[in-house]
Amino acid sequence: MTASFQCNPLASSSSDVEEEYEETERRLLSLSSELVSLNCDMMIHLQVIEDKSNFFRTCSPPLEWKPSSTCQCLEGAKEPSCNSRREASYNYQQR
Repeated sequence: MTASFQCNPLASSSSDVEEEYEETERRLLSLSSELVSLNCDMMIHLQVIEDKSNFFRTCSPPLEWKPSSTCQCLEGAKEPSCNSRREASYNYQQR
C-alpha cells in the first residue's frame, strides 16, 4: 500500500498540470481568434483612411466623400470581404 500512496500525489499533480495545459490552450485559441478578428477590422479602418486621404488630396468632385466599397470581416477570415460600390450617373440628357 505504501507504493500506491506515493503514486497518488504524482497522479494528482499530473492531472492538475494537464488540466491547466488544456485551459491555457483554450484561452490561447480564443485570444488567437480575437486577434485575427481585430486585425481584419484594422484592415478595413486602414482602407477607409486611405480612401479618405486620396479624396481630400485631390480636392475634386464629388463634394462629399463616399466609401468606394463596403467591407466586412467574416468569422475566421484573415482579410475582409469587400464589395465595390459603383454609383450610376443619371446626369445625361434624354432626346
